[in-house]
Amino acid sequence: MVRDYLSACRFPTVEVGGVPVPRVILGHLPFVGESYQGSERNREYAARFSRVENTVRVMRRAVEDYGVTVFAAAAHLGEVLPRLFYRAIEETVEATGVEIAVIPCLRIPLKLDGEPVDDYRRWLTYYEIERSLTDEKALREKYLNDPILQCREGWKRRFSEALRGCLKPYRVEALRSLQVDYRVLDEEVKSIEGFNPILVELGSETDFLAMVGRLDLLSETVEWLRGRLDLPVVLGVHHAGTTIP
Repeated sequence: MVRDYLSACRFPTVEVGGVPVPRVILGHLPFVGESYQGSERNREYAARFSRVENTVRVMRRAVEDYGVTVFAAAAHLGEVLPRLFYRAIEETVEATGVEIAVIPCLRIPLKLDGEPVDDYRRWLTYYEIERSLTDEKALREKYLNDPILQCREGWKRRFSEALRGCLKPYRVEALRSLQVDYRVLDEEVKSIEGFNPILVELGSETDFLAMVGRLDLLSETVEWLRGRLDLPVVLGVHHAGTTIP
């Protein structure tokens, strides 16, 4: 018989939307090849965790030795490492007899005029909005040298080119026709079904929708997910100083 995640958890919990969530959860990014420490470390993690037994070993240690029973996760559209991550969860549950709950992050698949929103134009739009609120030189340095953003291949070169005019930020008028691709979002949701999600988090697209005044679309997405999953939805915020006010 499998023990439920709450009874096996050894940490205090806090309620989020009526759901008990432990104050300590296991992160997932190294398991899917993201270190935020550069491409060399990413390759190291990708090689290590492409062997599912290595992932299971870490997960079992977390569950059996420390009582960590809730894991962060990501939805996926068939990518290898995320699929192996979920397979490792299944094997860990079988090996430990403990239920694992997940808190998956879902990307909001935005499209404009039938095409996916370009990430660099999205970041350039953030920059254009924020430079009117603060010292532009300091902001530019922050964008170009941010250690997390620099983990993206060619970030500094590509964003410098965008700032020189190679790309244009999205304009408010054009963004009136912004849409969520619910077909893609539904595929993301299908990838987490059966893995005991207890709530879901939306990704950094929430900042974009808030900054450009499309809270209607953000609200619509949250309500769609609540109806689809019957779970609380929380919002990830990466530009709090601009987004929250």
